[in-house]
Amino acid sequence: MRLIKFQSLILTNSILLISVFMAIINQWYLLFEVLVSLVAFFGNIISIIVFIQDKRLRKVTNFYIISLSFADLLVGLIGIPSAIFIKIGVPRTSFSQCLTIVSLLVAFCTISILNLVAVSLDRFWAILYPLNYHRRMSSKFILLPQLLDNLSNQLIKISIF
Repeated sequence: MRLIKFQSLILTNSILLISVFMAIINQWYLLFEVLVSLVAFFGNIISIIVFIQDKRLRKVTNFYIISLSFADLLVGLIGIPSAIFIKIGVPRTSFSQCLTIVSLLVAFCTISILNLVAVSLDRFWAILYPLNYHRRMSSKFILLPQLLDNLSNQLIKISIF
């Protein structure tokens, strides 16, 4: 009988210890998410402001970088706070609010990833065709990946909603 009470006491204390440990991890996770959101927001705001103010940076290839900065700004401003709200369980009663928050998170992260693909393709073409690259890269050519990016984002949003 004493052995059963002792085992029960150990199990209860273990569960209590694990729950306290998980609560501490959740607090650190939320703090880290807030820090990432702030760094993403201010870092991308700075890069957009510098691009707007410095005319030497307004080259055709830098528009990919600014598009990526704007997408990451949206992730830092809306996406990460949405993930924090989901983690703390803010939309408890409304399924549509929860679905909207998750959909925004998925859409903004996808936009950011597709912008990274556009930047990578731009750098790939610059390395693969170094002599023809500047002739090929015009403002019209830049619009093609941007339009494909926006079209795919719209399709993702339509499929989510």
